[in-house]
Amino acid sequence: MKLRIKEKEYALKMRFEVRNEDGSVRYLYVRDKRKLRLLNASNEEVAYTQPEKWNGTNWTAVYIAGTKVAAIRKDVKLFANGKLLPETYILAGLDLEIEGNVGAWEHDILRNGQIVARVARESFTVSPSWALDIADPSDELPILMVVLTVDCIGEAHRNDTV
Repeated sequence: MKLRIKEKEYALKMRFEVRNEDGSVRYLYVRDKRKLRLLNASNEEVAYTQPEKWNGTNWTAVYIAGTKVAAIRKDVKLFANGKLLPETYILAGLDLEIEGNVGAWEHDILRNGQIVARVARESFTVSPSWALDIADPSDELPILMVVLTVDCIGEAHRNDTV
């Protein structure tokens, strides 16, 4: 299953459309700092995030159909052996991990070492666009929410809003 995530131009809040392979709108994603809402084509909320603190650490909880399915946080390690580390994230509650350059929207989502989704920035587009290729359609919402939440957290960190 392939989805295309595209930022909507001239929106007051960060708004993105998530489109199917045929170009039809599947979801609308609205972001405000570390919170996001995912609406279906009928404008009904299907998923959202909520900032939380666990043991003094900031996490972002992911809810699908009102049920908490995961919590995600950015790993704060910046250097190891004198080298700058790429952005890394900790996913709790899902058996998924992220590998690749998250900040550049060029990464894979893995389960047990196997790629279950691939994220790639699209070139030569007027507004920012990304392709998300998900191997199993039953993973669509959890993987989409992981990808969107990680971007939301990363953007908040880059803008020092967390």
